[in-house]
Formats: sequence, C-alpha cells, structure tokens
Amino acid sequence: FLWLAAMTGNRAVAMVLGVASAFLPYRLGHLPGHFPLMATQWFPFAFYAAERYARSRRAAWAVGMGLMAAGAALSSWYYLVFVALALPAYLVLRLRRDEGYPRLRALRDCALSAGVFLLTIVPFGLPYLTDSTSNERKRDLTEMIALSISPIELITPSVRHFWMGSWIAEAVPWAQNQNFVERVVTPGFVVMLLGIAGLFLSRRRALVAALVMLALVGSMAAMGPLLTHADGQLLRIKVSAPLWSWLESSKATDLFEGWFGPEVAAAMRSEEAIVLPLPYVILHRLPVLSQVRAVGRWGIVMNFAALGLAALGLSALLHRWTSRATTSRPRYAMLRRGLPILLCLLVGAVALVEYWQRPYGTVRLAPRSVDEWLSQQPFGAVLELPLDPFAQRRSVYARVDHGLPMTLGLSGSFPPPVAVERQAKLETSRGAALARALCDWRARYVVLNRYRWIETAEIERWEAVLGDVPGLRLAADLEGTR
Repeated sequence: FLWLAAMTGNRAVAMVLGVASAFLPYRLGHLPGHFPLMATQWFPFAFYAAERYARSRRAAWAVGMGLMAAGAALSSWYYLVFVALALPAYLVLRLRRDEGYPRLRALRDCALSAGVFLLTIVPFGLPYLTDSTSNERKRDLTEMIALSISPIELITPSVRHFWMGSWIAEAVPWAQNQNFVERVVTPGFVVMLLGIAGLFLSRRRALVAALVMLALVGSMAAMGPLLTHADGQLLRIKVSAPLWSWLESSKATDLFEGWFGPEVAAAMRSEEAIVLPLPYVILHRLPVLSQVRAVGRWGIVMNFAALGLAALGLSALLHRWTSRATTSRPRYAMLRRGLPILLCLLVGAVALVEYWQRPYGTVRLAPRSVDEWLSQQPFGAVLELPLDPFAQRRSVYARVDHGLPMTLGLSGSFPPPVAVERQAKLETSRGAALARALCDWRARYVVLNRYRWIETAEIERWEAVLGDVPGLRLAADLEGTR
C-alpha cells in the first residue's frame, strides 16, 4: 500500500493491489512450510523507501532503503541476493532522467544506504559466508535446472485453484503433477493485463522503465541457467549429424561440459542435441549466487514489478475515465466519484478470486511416545532409522522434545562430507564394524521407526541389521517405534 500509494498518489488503487499482494500465488505456495520466504514485505518497504528518496532526496530515506533491504536479507538469504541486485538497479533507472541532482551527493547517499545494509547483516552473514566458502557449498547446475521455471509457467495458475485448477490439470498434462510450492510464480491474469496497460498508458516513463527492468530480471533469473520444459525437464534441440560431428571435432562439447556439468553434457551426447543457455548461466558462477538452488524463487521480484505496473495501469485508466466524466454533463458527477472506487473493488475481488486455492492440509507435530521415553533416559546420542529423508526431518523436530544430540546431526549442522560419510557407513557396515561406528559416534540409543510411508521390507531389513550388532539390546517397544 505504501509503495503503490507513493508511486500513483491513488490510495484506492494502492489499497486494492496491496491487499492482493498478500495473497500472491507465490506466497500461498510457500505457506505450508517455507516461513522465511513468507517475509516478502521487505521488498515493497525497500521500494517505498527508494520512491520516497527519489522524490525528497533526503538521506534519511537512503538509510531506510538500507534497513529495509537488510530486513529482507535477514529473513532469507535468497532475499539477500534478490534485493542486493534488484534494488540498486531499480534506483538507477528510477533516477536516470534527473539531471538537477548533484551526482556526488547521490553517490554519498547510496554509499550511506549500502553501509547501513552491510553493518546490519555482516554480524550474521560473515559466519555463514565463511562456512559456505570453506565447505565449497556450490550448487550443482542440475539442481538449479530442476527448480527452474519454464516461460509458460510464468503465467500458469496453480492446479490448487478451487475451480480453474481441475480444468488446467485436464487441459495441460504436465500440470497434473505441478510442484505448487516452487513452480507457481504467476502474478495472475488481472495483474498482468493491468501491467500491460501501465506499460503503454502511464506517463511516468522512468518509473515504468525501472519496473519493466525488475520484471525482466525476475523472469529471466527464475527461468534459470538453461531453458526447460514446463515439466522441469531440460529442453534439448536435436541437430543434424554433420553439425554434431563438427561440434565434437571442434571440442565445443567439452566446452559444454565445462559450463553445464557432466550430466547435461552426457544427455546432449546421447541425443546429439544442444541446449539453450540463458543469462543466469553466467550469473550462477558468481560467489553467493552459486549457492542459490531454487532459482524459481526469483519470481517474487517479477511479481512485485507486475504489481507496480498494474498500479500505474489502473491509475492511468481511472484518470482517463474520470477526466472524461469531468468534461461531460453535470449529471455524471456522481459517476466520476463512484466509478473509481467501484472499479478498484471489482479489480481486487477478481484478483483475489483468481488467487483462491484449496486449503492445505496440516500436520500436528506432537511428541511421540519414544520422545517422551528418551527424555527420561540418561544422556546419549540418538540414531534414527531408516535413512528416509522425511523420517530424518521428523527426527529434527523430535529433538525439541527429548533434547538429546543426533548422530547424523540436525539438518545442515554437519558439513555435508561428515553426514554423507556416516550414512554410507550405516549402509555398508554390519555386525561388530557397525557397533564400533556407533561407539565412535557416541550413540547410546538407536530408534527404528515404522512410519506408514516406509515400506515394510525396508523396516525388516534394518531390524535384521540391528539384530546382528553386538551389545545392542531392545530397551522398549513403543507405538510404532522400537
């Protein structure tokens, strides 16, 4: 509301689209469990501070930009990357036509803003950055490709929409298994149509240019390093045999492997096909950006840019209609006053209906019987089996109840090589060798879960493995857990 009102001067437009922004499909998709990504309020706060600075040129608003950007960074490191790239570019384009403001003063204010931003996040970001660089946590390109957004998905609604979702699932086969958490980033047809109107009708050309730039950056980055199909598979274009032979002989395929990784290069060779690189293939090689896995989350930048353009478009349409009513007969005076409010309410209602999705299921994380039992036992580390990823995540919550350390670590608390090494030893060691490993890890309790989603054969396999470990005895057989 604050940002759009500062841009348009129309509080009705700002209120309606501000309310709509709270229910963006991007936000609803991350609601089930990505709570840091729900903190999107810092983006419009930062853009609001930038807009106020562009108008007043007061250093206080430059400080505000730094603080708001820091709020985004401290909510999610994804948002650190997004706001650190989007906000400066937005501000440069926003101010590019202003010749009356001293350049040195503008540079001073921007340096002040950057200083406030860095001072706020460095105490928290420096340990993270040190750990990340020491452990070389560079994301594999294939991870980014799997979570990249195809161009058609930028406008595809969620299959969880209360009436449109079933139609989409029937009409578009690839949408039947849609990952609504990571792959629904559309701002909606209402906002996009109003955004197109803002692109052509608004006279605020510097502001339009800044918002278009944000939309392009968010869209292109969300599509990731290589162009993909809507089903998340890499788009490969088959070439003629002579052309492929030339690529092989000229060592171009080796260059592909160096840039795209061995898996992508192997897929290209098997089909004699090429891939289509996008600008992000260069960006992802930069420090910090190389650790961004779910690149589709760049869609939030495109969403806010679309909302800004939509506000300009709706404001321009209302201005045209009310201007005509003003020059018409006096009996249209009531229409001039009431039409903008009615139109804004209609736009807001249609946008919210478009965003309306079926409710998500919820899970109540109550203490298990084994957690209550462990909380009363002597101190010792706990190993939870089987090595199912969902079971391991559940064990992280269990630690809140029993308070004992985990031999496989909490999620991300061990450097990856340690966790991988321990899991590999569990899979390959038997008998006395496994007993020695458990002693080395100071494990006192081994918990074997019988979760309903884990196959019976897998549970029985671990029961047989544990039965051969010397010194291991059954201490309790509780509800679904031994």
